[in-house]
Amino acid sequence: MTTPMKRRLSSLLILLSALPLALQAQETPSIAVVDLQQVLENYDQAQQADTELRQQQQRVDAELQPIVESIEALRQDRQELIGRINSPSISEQGQQEARTQLQELEAELQQAAAQFQQLRDEARQTLGQRRNNMLSMMLDDIRGASSEVARQQGVDLVLNAQAEIVLYSADNLDLTQRVIDELNNGGD
Repeated sequence: MTTPMKRRLSSLLILLSALPLALQAQETPSIAVVDLQQVLENYDQAQQADTELRQQQQRVDAELQPIVESIEALRQDRQELIGRINSPSISEQGQQEARTQLQELEAELQQAAAQFQQLRDEARQTLGQRRNNMLSMMLDDIRGASSEVARQQGVDLVLNAQAEIVLYSADNLDLTQRVIDELNNGGD
């Protein structure tokens, strides 16, 4: 072998012999978990948002209540008309008038029911969108707090403890309370 080739070969052997040492010197990634459900249940802003959504639902229910009462009154009127139609003491003309009133009442009842359904569906959709928007904002906050706590703790990867991929985690890997504290107290 020529001298330059020997030098290359010896350099390569030195490199290859140092490779296991370099691989051992690399740090093992640090992994931790956060119980997202527990964070949401204990995050002050999430609790306030949930209370606000419940109050909005109560306002919607209160707004829909007169329509519900109107529908119930129409149903009672309908039952009374059916009773009059089936009464043996009513004349043929009275029965005919009651049937006409019943048809008008049925149309009114259907219209009120359709109006109620439409208003209820719109309210559900609006509240659902608000809930999704609030949840999205809360998750952004939780991600930020999780990142901050992970950085403070020297953690490389944070997983949701409730995710189906986490089958086991030691208690010392759980950053949930620290994330809750970060969210509620700004890390104080």
